[in-house]
Amino acid sequence: MSRNQQVVRYGWRWAIRKEGNTRVTHVFNSKEKAISKARTIVRNTASSVVICNSTQSLGEANKLENVFF
Repeated sequence: MSRNQQVVRYGWRWAIRKEGNTRVTHVFNSKEKAISKARTIVRNTASSVVICNSTQSLGEANKLENVFF
C-alpha cells in the first residue's frame, strides 16, 4: 500500500506531503487546489488523502478513504 498524501498548512499556504515525511512535495495558495492535486496523485494508487486542520492536528483530520475519480 502506498503512503497517504497529507494536505497540511504551510505558513500561510497549503502543501502536500507523503505521510511520514517532513518535506513537502507541492505548495499551493489555496486549500482547495492542494486537495485537488492530492486527489490526482492518489487516483491510481491504493492510498488516501488526509486533510489536516490549520493546527496540524491529525487527530481531528478528515480522511478521504480510497479516493477514485
